Parts: sequence; structure tokens; C-alpha cells
Amino acid sequence: MDIDDVQTKLLGFCGCGDAYVNLNYIRNILAIIDKFYSDKLSTEEYLKEIVLHFNNNAGAEYFMFYWLDKEGYTEHGGSVPGWLTDEGHELLRVLNEVLADD
Repeated sequence: MDIDDVQTKLLGFCGCGDAYVNLNYIRNILAIIDKFYSDKLSTEEYLKEIVLHFNNNAGAEYFMFYWLDKEGYTEHGGSVPGWLTDEGHELLRVLNEVLADD
């Protein structure tokens, strides 16, 4: 599987634009969520990484959290983003693999 396959076949996005930037963006938020729920980040460190990732844009942040939940990559209780599902961990693994090759 390569970047184009992940962008178009796995995630169902079009192939226009910059798939690398898009997939890197998704991979980075999955990694942040995973680190937090694996107790590798304190709440303070997590919040700093979230602000840096989304450039303090709450609209982008919540859109991503809702999309990840809708697609089954995360699961949550009373608030988003929640934690990675098995599918979320697999997507993170695939993204790490294909983005490392590029």
C-alpha cells in the first residue's frame, strides 16, 4: 500500500492536492491521542500538543475528532477525542509505514 492507496482506497478521499500533507496531519493527531491514552503524555503536555497541531483552531480540532469517531478510528465516553480503537491503531500503523517510505 502506498500514499495514494491510503488516500483514495482506504480513506476514500480524492487523489487531488497533497495526500502526503493530509495523511501526515491525520497520523499526527492519531499519534497524539495514542500517546495521551498510553500515559506517555500528561494532560498539560497533551493540551500543548493539541494547540500546536491545530494551530489553536477549535473548528479544525473538533472536525477531526468527530470525523475520527464517525469513521470508527476513535471511541469516546463523555467527550471527544476519546481513545484509539483497534482500527485507529491499525490506521496509525499504516500511516507510519507509508509516510516513512516517502
